[in-house]
Amino acid sequence: MRKTSSIMRCLLIAIMASMYHSSFSATVVVNTSDMTTGGKYGGKINSPFNGIGLYANGDYGATNVEFPDGNGEYEIRICGASSNTSKAGVSLYIEGTKVEAFSFTGTAESIQKSYKKLVFSTKKPEIKLLLETDNGSNDTYIKYVEFEFIKPIVERPAPTLPSVGAYTSGEYRNLFAEAGHTESEVNARLNELWNKYFCGDKDNERIYYEYGDDEAYILDVNNDDVRSEGMSYGMMICVQLDKQKEFNRLWKWVKNHMQLTSGAAKGYIGWKINKDASDLSPQCAPDGDEYIIMALMFAAGRWGNGEGIFNYWKEANEMLNNSLSKDNLINSSTVNLFNEDERQVVFVPYASSAQHTDPSYHMPAFYRLWAEWADYNRPFWKSLAQKSREMYPLFANSTTGLMPDYAEFSGTPTGSGHQEFRHDAWRCAMHMGTDYSWFAEEENETVLIDRLLSFFESEGITSYGSEYNLNGTKLTSDHSPGLVACNTVGALASTKKCVWDIVDDMLSASITMGRYRYYDGMLYFLGFLQASGNFRIYKPAEVLETALDEQYAYSDDGQYLIIDDYEDTPETYCYFMRMTESSTAKAFIDKNPTNSLEHALHIKPGNYDEFYYLEYTLPATTKLSTDYTQIEFDIYYVPGGDNKNQTLKVCINDVNSTIYTESTGDTSTHGVWKHVTVPLSGSYGNSFKLYIGVRTKDADFYIDNLSLRCKNTMNCIDEYVGEKDIRYTGTAFNILGQPVDSNYKGIVIKNGKKYMIK
Repeated sequence: MRKTSSIMRCLLIAIMASMYHSSFSATVVVNTSDMTTGGKYGGKINSPFNGIGLYANGDYGATNVEFPDGNGEYEIRICGASSNTSKAGVSLYIEGTKVEAFSFTGTAESIQKSYKKLVFSTKKPEIKLLLETDNGSNDTYIKYVEFEFIKPIVERPAPTLPSVGAYTSGEYRNLFAEAGHTESEVNARLNELWNKYFCGDKDNERIYYEYGDDEAYILDVNNDDVRSEGMSYGMMICVQLDKQKEFNRLWKWVKNHMQLTSGAAKGYIGWKINKDASDLSPQCAPDGDEYIIMALMFAAGRWGNGEGIFNYWKEANEMLNNSLSKDNLINSSTVNLFNEDERQVVFVPYASSAQHTDPSYHMPAFYRLWAEWADYNRPFWKSLAQKSREMYPLFANSTTGLMPDYAEFSGTPTGSGHQEFRHDAWRCAMHMGTDYSWFAEEENETVLIDRLLSFFESEGITSYGSEYNLNGTKLTSDHSPGLVACNTVGALASTKKCVWDIVDDMLSASITMGRYRYYDGMLYFLGFLQASGNFRIYKPAEVLETALDEQYAYSDDGQYLIIDDYEDTPETYCYFMRMTESSTAKAFIDKNPTNSLEHALHIKPGNYDEFYYLEYTLPATTKLSTDYTQIEFDIYYVPGGDNKNQTLKVCINDVNSTIYTESTGDTSTHGVWKHVTVPLSGSYGNSFKLYIGVRTKDADFYIDNLSLRCKNTMNCIDEYVGEKDIRYTGTAFNILGQPVDSNYKGIVIKNGKKYMIK
């Protein structure tokens, strides 16, 4: 791909536009009282103003009008009203082609605007206002339509995509500027979006509502409730626009009212709750959790971290770790947000709903950042991003590029009523466009977006519907601003000339007000930020060069790989347990029972077979079964706990795959630290799951100094530093692949840590 020359393109468009001048440019005004009316009930009115009234589908007003300026870009203004407080619609057709759908809420006249490119085949085209969305709840009144000529149509070359993404270059494309629109136009629309959706009229415009002294929520107006999806979008909008006060209010609402605090789904965000903070759903929708995690990371990068729940970085990483912690629950239908075998996000992490996916929940751009930033599991997040990129062609129809709402992990559409392209699926284009604009790593995204946009071009850029069968059969005719926005973000990955018409259509779209403003409005707001170059990556200062689970420490003599000595972890911090859904089991950092200045891991199950659980990845190229001889740890049985005449178990990969047991019956070993050595045999790879537990519901014990005995002392040292008067005795390791003999002496570095050769 070639580096785009957006500045030159904008200059060319501006010069060509400035060459055009007509002293006869005028606003064409069509008073509807001069129109011919038709349909079953359509006719002239004189209240609430002189104009036309449309009462049932098929009612219309029509006339022929001359446009002195001819073809060009026009601002269309239509003045009308509803017969009551519900939304009344009307569609504008020019020469038989639908140009735009408008709506009016309330009985007072108001003006709706749209910015459109108009091309006429005759000198005096027919203008028609048609009612086609009537449901019996209101009547539509129209006073006039105005067409203000803005500028002539300028032929624009196809986009040239950048060779590298914004993550590397730091440059974010502004599609509106590339299409020839001014900075003032873009800023005016951004200000309008914020002022309406976050500060506007509470009944018809606003979706952001303050709650108490320091909380707020995003309201799904149509359903009159609060959803994790909307909260996550609101948080992302706030961090991108540098609105920390509003961000903190939204996050505090999520933390206080929507994050589940008990049960199997603990730590997940309940997907729905009433606006009075009652009746929280016990299940989560993964896309909300994904967006909240990313918004928290960006908040840490943009503003730094505060205390408590406003330590954004800590909260984000805890949510990430929690998302992979559920597969060890006993007899539970709750699972991880991500299927580790399929490397895909699940639809709902519960029972059969976890057996398929939602293509619009796949967010490879976010996963790629987690692969670079997260404290843990970076290789998994990277594999998740790549798998999502591989799945997009399997989700997409080979002709239209349309994707379904729900799909099997194979890519096959599924779900009654959701095998089609409906409201969830709109977002697939947005996520592909974001991924390509940030990373430019997947050519398939360009192929798929070009195919999709070509389909919508064939349906009419300014009039395509919002729902389709995957083969392209239209299911609904509504031209939704939310879908327009998603397609415009997708255009960041497109090479099609129709991109500029799609961008124009987005900028000219009316901002959705009234009952349905939540979903359309949130997607439009997010999409506008992305298409205008205002949706950016903010890297937190806390990002580690090497993830915590890739930082390996060895004993001073190089004989042990230390898995965890628990000293650097703060007290009360909880580790994962394999446990039943309702259990109170805990594995947490506590004071060492024999030395209060040190830490140890305190384990207290609440039922049988509830074990401390650890997933561990070894240094690259090493395997548990070939490079290590035994697992070792210290254990302390609390006197008086139910540890007597029980069984200590150590398992690898599965709780039923026991590799070591010993009786806890010897009470002389209680109240003192005891060293446990677990020989390794069998075939294990580079990563493994470890379970340690005492098989009783009331056990109470500590473990410390969990380590692996190396078969070869510090095999494959990374770097020789300098000579010291310390000699190595033996030939047990290599430096950069070269064997070390008994004459070698010095200091070496392995995994960023210095060690003396002894």
